[in-house]
Amino acid sequence: MLGFNPGGLERVVSELATQWSKYSGVECHIITLTQNSSFYYIPDSVVIHKPDFDIKGFNKSHAVYKLFWYFRREVKIIRPQIMITFGGEFNAFFVLSCLGLKFYKYCCERARPGISYGRIQNLLNPYIYKIISGVVVQTDMAKVHLAKITNQTNIAVIPNPIRHIKGSLNPSSKIILNVGRFTRTKNQNELIQIFRRMNSVGWKLSFLGDGPYLEGLRKNNKSENIIFHGNIKEIDKYYLDSSIFAFTSLSEGFPNALAEAMAAGCACISYDCVAGPSDIIDDGVNGFLIPVGDEEQYKEKLQLLMENEDLRSRFGAAAREKMKQFETSKIAKCFYDFITEPLE
Repeated sequence: MLGFNPGGLERVVSELATQWSKYSGVECHIITLTQNSSFYYIPDSVVIHKPDFDIKGFNKSHAVYKLFWYFRREVKIIRPQIMITFGGEFNAFFVLSCLGLKFYKYCCERARPGISYGRIQNLLNPYIYKIISGVVVQTDMAKVHLAKITNQTNIAVIPNPIRHIKGSLNPSSKIILNVGRFTRTKNQNELIQIFRRMNSVGWKLSFLGDGPYLEGLRKNNKSENIIFHGNIKEIDKYYLDSSIFAFTSLSEGFPNALAEAMAAGCACISYDCVAGPSDIIDDGVNGFLIPVGDEEQYKEKLQLLMENEDLRSRFGAAAREKMKQFETSKIAKCFYDFITEPLE
């Protein structure tokens, strides 16, 4: 993995490593390409490998060269039976670093189907995914797309592990929560504009996360009803203090924040973007799915949630029940069974 920043990929890796380290006879290592400390909890039983240099001190080509040989050296020291890499932007790099080393190699593709990682990665990934032991994707849509461009037959659909969030949510709370990096595709600005056009007296719109768009939005939306908290480690309290989770993302692989909000019992509303929300929300049963870009319908359904506490309570209870199928230990076992199958 690239680093230990707050993000969906990093959370999944930390959750899987934590679970696998509990398995008898399993030795779990994480190789990272940065010197960052982990934003998420990782037990001492997991061995962390970090470079002894800072890639910021090198130009891009020199950094790639240094990281290539660093990664290969660490893998040769570990001598694994199995390696699984995370992130389409770097999967090919990791696999190419291990050419000639004999062990089972798997990649986890996490982005929406058809996303562009850049010219080189777009050329390399289909070839790399074809020759490795197998690939993990998050949705059926991603599997269909990947099988078509790679001819890889060993593709498993395994969603992200979702933590059990302890505590009781208060459906009478008048807080709408959004969690995610402030980027173009997360589309928080649209949510702010929708909220401003609504009858939202007594309600607050609360944002967690960091990113390149944060300061601009914070500067242009100075209001006591719109709150920007930045990155928060202890996030569960914010889920439980909110009664609605509003998601306006335009592109996803499998949205962790949306799934965690449902696990906490929030009543959720999301654009039905490619891909992930429709794998989590059953429209009208445990949340609302809105066609991407349909601001009026989004506003209408969000207003309905704000005005109907019984509906929020019903959606929240159904959401918590749905999220049991994504429980962390179950998903970790699915991953483990898939990547260890050749050893049986």
